[in-house]
Amino acid sequence: GGNTTASSTTAASATVVLAGENVAVLLHGNLITVVRPSGKTTYAQSFANVTNAVAIGTKVYFGHSQGIASFDIVGATLANVWTQQAGISPVIGFAKSRFIAAMGPKLYELPLVGGALGTATPLYTHLDPGFQWTGIADAPTAVLACGYSGGRGLVYRITLAAPQDGGTPKLSFPEQIAELPPGETVHSIHNYLGNFVALGTARGIRIGTFGEYNSTFTYGPLTVETSQPVRALTARDRFCYAAITNGILGLSGAVRIDLSQQTAEGRYAWAYDVQTHAAGTASSIAFTGDRVVLGLDSWGHYVQSATAYEDRGWITSGKIRYGTSENKSFRLAKVGATTNSGTVTLFSLTEAGERNVLALTDATNRRDDIDISASIAPTEYAAFRLQLEPSTANLGTPVVEVLSIKALPSVRRQRLVQYPLMCFDHETDRYNTPHGVEGAAAQRLAALEELEETQSAVVVQDFTNGEQFTAVIEKIQFVRETSPQRNRSNFGGTLLVTVRKLL
Repeated sequence: GGNTTASSTTAASATVVLAGENVAVLLHGNLITVVRPSGKTTYAQSFANVTNAVAIGTKVYFGHSQGIASFDIVGATLANVWTQQAGISPVIGFAKSRFIAAMGPKLYELPLVGGALGTATPLYTHLDPGFQWTGIADAPTAVLACGYSGGRGLVYRITLAAPQDGGTPKLSFPEQIAELPPGETVHSIHNYLGNFVALGTARGIRIGTFGEYNSTFTYGPLTVETSQPVRALTARDRFCYAAITNGILGLSGAVRIDLSQQTAEGRYAWAYDVQTHAAGTASSIAFTGDRVVLGLDSWGHYVQSATAYEDRGWITSGKIRYGTSENKSFRLAKVGATTNSGTVTLFSLTEAGERNVLALTDATNRRDDIDISASIAPTEYAAFRLQLEPSTANLGTPVVEVLSIKALPSVRRQRLVQYPLMCFDHETDRYNTPHGVEGAAAQRLAALEELEETQSAVVVQDFTNGEQFTAVIEKIQFVRETSPQRNRSNFGGTLLVTVRKLL
């Protein structure tokens, strides 16, 4: 939430911060707005199609369709220092104390005194005439520039070469150091703390780290995936912030990435941060103090509220399986939270749908195990969503400190069944028909013992109740009930066969 300085024109926005993050300069449509702790002042400006802005000293430079303009916040004066006929709006950057401008496939190093862009000699012209430079950033020992053509996103390094006469180091020609996967174009780049480099692409945000001795870097998989290009990046404390277009429930806002916490190799923990509650292209992001300033094309700039929280927020866990696909009985939940007059509600997310299992309205650091078994049927996995709602005036927010879930295996019970069986050499069936031969009982017993020994699966048919199932023989007990006779072995007795039903 926050205030917006809006324009009715369809124009880009740019944001820059000066004086230790205490003064923000916002460019949008026909306006330049200077925001200070004491308030904001708005000035008129006539340049169209603003790209991005950088702060150098007390001046703000920004590209537009007629060149590059500067605005002095001390004298409130505006001048078009680099002029051109109406055309491509330059993308600008300030890195290694060099003022860099890019127009289409051309890359320029420009002095601040200004001049005519048409007479400036490009530092480098990309061989692909359709190439579009999109961002410029610092690196530990070089300048980075990114851009794309067609479906190829590329990052280049421009090193500083010491001249032989001992003068000022010169920028070398760019050399390619990174290429994104096919179809993933790069739209923004940001270096932070000399160690991390963030790439805003057509598919999301990638975080890379620089090599130890040079300005090459390796980047990981997409940390955040988006449906539209990420056009602006900034950083503060241990976090990288990115402007997200229509990516938070269909609306634009910011994503915050925790650079101190990897969740996998090359991937970092992240969460949605502030949002504008409006749909539009998020083209700039910066800070004034510790508050996010977000620029939306055709809308204006949004400043994060200093006091009010969102009406609702949530944290969703991954699917909890405890490393197995067997069913579990989710039994207990523990939530440690300080509600600050707000509400914390725990929802279960299972294959059967969403269900409210726990609500805290006035608890402080509640750490009791709460029975949730009646709310969740045995299932392979469960995920949980913590929903946070602030106090009535939206001025106090709950703080969640602990969430733990306990479960027990809930596998199907295995049954043991014991059958008494006759085992004689000579037997009669239910029609009193005799069957058997000498030695048949011993052979049948040996065959059963072999099945018991090998744990082979057998089909059990019980003709008394019509049941049939697959089982393994757990135990065989043979009770001899006959004595030997002179003319035959007379082997036989009763078998007690215990089987285990298979699932």
